[in-house]
This record gives sequence, C-alpha cells and structure tokens, in this order.
Amino acid sequence: MFIKFIHILFKEKGSIIRIIISLIISLLSLLLFFAPSKYIYNLRYFVGIIIGIIAFSKKNFKTSIIQIVIYYLLNISFIGTLVIFNINNMFLLFISAFFVITLWIIESYKTTFIKQNSQHKKIRINKLKLNGYLDSGCNTYCDSIPVVFVNEKYLNFDFTFLKTMEVLTINGYNSIDIYKGPLLYVDKKEYVVYYSFVKSLNKDIIISNDLGD
Repeated sequence: MFIKFIHILFKEKGSIIRIIISLIISLLSLLLFFAPSKYIYNLRYFVGIIIGIIAFSKKNFKTSIIQIVIYYLLNISFIGTLVIFNINNMFLLFISAFFVITLWIIESYKTTFIKQNSQHKKIRINKLKLNGYLDSGCNTYCDSIPVVFVNEKYLNFDFTFLKTMEVLTINGYNSIDIYKGPLLYVDKKEYVVYYSFVKSLNKDIIISNDLGD
C-alpha cells in the first residue's frame, strides 16, 4: 500500500514486477528477526533502502532518495500506530495503514492549501464585490501609486481614464491604460490605487502582495 501510494503521490505508474520483488524482499527480511547475532538482526533497518531502490529506482537520484525517506517515515508511523493502539487483527491493520496514509496526505498538502487560500482575498470597490488574487509578480506603480489589474467587464463610470503608460511584462513592454477610481478595500482595509482593465484576465482582480499583507 505504501509503495503504491508513493507512486500515486509522485504521479508515477510504477512497475508491478518491481513492487512484487520489493514485497518478496520485505517478506524474506522477516527471517532476520530469528537471526542469532544482533548485528545480523539489525540489518532489518536497512532492508527498506533495498526495497526503495527496487521499487522507486529511476534516473532522478534526488527523487529516489525522497521516495525512500517517505517510505521509511510511513513504515515508522505505521508500526508506531500498531504498537500504541495495540492493533491485533487484520481489519484494524488495514484501517491503520489507511489512517497513516491519510495523515501523510494532510501533512503534505496542507501548506499548499493554506498558501492557495491566503492568496485569495475579498475585494470591494464601491458596490463591486470581487474575488481578489494576490500575485507577487504584480508590482506595477504609476506615480508611486500601486496599479491593480481588473477584469474588463467591471469597467464602469466609477473609473476615470488618467493616462497610458508602458509596463514591462514577460512578453516585453506593453502599453496599458491607467484609471482613477474609488478606494480599494481588502479585508476591510482601504487602499488608494490606480486601475488597469484587462480583457483576457481570468480573475476578477489581481493585486500586489503589499496590498494583501
């Protein structure tokens, strides 16, 4: 389950033959528990590396190391769960494995989820209520006043044309029209900004990170 989960996590198909070989090695490693020497017995801690090399072997060495580490962490978490809750039947064994995988998913993606949510803000311009998006690349200023980019469909008589200016984008220099308008409210904080209306914008409004802090 853990090997397959790691393949899914990294969006890999994974080889069935590699997985089967890894499982065979994992089963054979149980014999180390009966080894008379403690040194041979302790080799079981390194079997996971062999399993990882077989299950996750690829050209990208760094990715392979990360996958092996995740495999170890999942196994340690799983064994800890079995011991703490005294799991002693097959049904609870699978529930425990699912529990560990679920926790790992939450831990892995919570930062991304928080970041994505923190980038979205509630914006108000007079009666307009927009879904704002914070963009670290949005750092355009006109006369020392920040410029925010708004979907063209929201252009109305509240905005007055000021001038046209050149801005540097990833496609080179482009001309944009600058408009004066009402105060911009981000989470109830007010800001003086200029507006530029963009036809192809797939958001309601894009603002600088400085306005969202």
